[in-house]
Amino acid sequence: MKHIPRFLLRILIFLASVTIILLAITISETRKTSSNPSAEGLQPYPSANNPTVSEAVIAEAKPVYPQPEIPQSTSISKSTQAAISIPTTLPSPTPPQSFLPLPTYNGLLPAGPKLVYAETDGVHGISRIWLANIGDLLNQRKLLATVQHKPGYGLNGKVSPDGNKIAYILVPPGSSERSARTDGNELWLLNSDGSHPYKLTDQIGYLGMWAPDSKSLIVGRWISAENNESPVSGLRQELFLVHTADSEMKLLITGEPSANLQPDGCSKDEQVFYYAVQTSFPPSWELWSVEIPSGSPHLQISRPFESNDIPVLSPDGKWLLVTKTESGQRALLVMSIDGQGQINIAQSTTSSGTADQLTGWWAADSQSILLYIPSENGKQPDFEVTGFDGKQKRKFQIADPILGKGEYLSLIGWSPDQDWAIVRQYPHRPQSTVFTIQMKDGKTVKFPIASPSNWLSLLGWINQ
Repeated sequence: MKHIPRFLLRILIFLASVTIILLAITISETRKTSSNPSAEGLQPYPSANNPTVSEAVIAEAKPVYPQPEIPQSTSISKSTQAAISIPTTLPSPTPPQSFLPLPTYNGLLPAGPKLVYAETDGVHGISRIWLANIGDLLNQRKLLATVQHKPGYGLNGKVSPDGNKIAYILVPPGSSERSARTDGNELWLLNSDGSHPYKLTDQIGYLGMWAPDSKSLIVGRWISAENNESPVSGLRQELFLVHTADSEMKLLITGEPSANLQPDGCSKDEQVFYYAVQTSFPPSWELWSVEIPSGSPHLQISRPFESNDIPVLSPDGKWLLVTKTESGQRALLVMSIDGQGQINIAQSTTSSGTADQLTGWWAADSQSILLYIPSENGKQPDFEVTGFDGKQKRKFQIADPILGKGEYLSLIGWSPDQDWAIVRQYPHRPQSTVFTIQMKDGKTVKFPIASPSNWLSLLGWINQ
């Protein structure tokens, strides 16, 4: 064998080295491709693109929500139908762990006053709406709806005057804190038997009240004040009248600072809407009326601001219940809608720094007022029903004491038949501890609640 020149040997060695390096790179790339799930043609994990995975498995991995039902008797505009998103009212909910199983009534509830209320699991963002016989809250109640919303928020709702509808405001899951507190909420309607839940409109801040004919609602929201004159975070209020038949919204009021306005009610003929305003300089409250057809505002009453309570309009729209505090005495007054005919119906000693105060609640017929009279010297509070003349119609006390030292009650409801009062207990978890009081004997029943961390809100009465 002839001797190979040295320079040629070096070239052969160089070519061999290059070949080995290229082979190693090829092997490495092949291994990376085989381990990469996103490589073209490879589907190592189940997905919609993998023909080896059954359609049933894919469907199970993606929850399907039914579209909201719209009542056949209710006309919803096309724009509103287009705005209806995946419903947050689920007909077949899976209870979260914080809800314990509680009985629900399967048949028709007995005749008589029934209470509609919501129990909220604020941790998971779920509320249940219940319809209950006021005489047997635990055993005679029906679940109307389970609603999902932003955790930390509950439901603000009201039963229509005719008892056929329930309106409620919810904060959609995923909403920002600012939108939840201003104008990012949804207005929903539900039949009182739990059927046909649907979203009426959105971009709402809060629910004010139903109109007397049960065909429209007063709602409000907070929006940015362009002129930035509002003293509260540059926000101002808008109030609207929303028709339930077609979701049409009529602007009633705009431009009021956010913390100073409170809807108060409507006249029986629904031609006039009333709202109260607090003013700072000088401290006073004003009652304004707005003619709904024309939108023209009128000042009804202007009075010195003598308590922290806004006057409360009677259900028939003719009278005001006004609180006055002077020289250590707290008094409740009734006056006509124009400020005339002032009548002192009750008074009690008060002191600054305590929330246990004399309060009143209008009867559904606007002819009587239920009074809560705070306790003195550790005694249980008194309750009285009085007329406009200040004469006592009846008086009762709680039969079994439920208050300990430093505890007190707040009156939050009165049944249409005037036989039942609803109170909250403070200061221990005030949103969770609610009682019914049977006025003929003073017996109390605590509302059933599935978890101690849940809270309750009253939505209204159905007198059937």
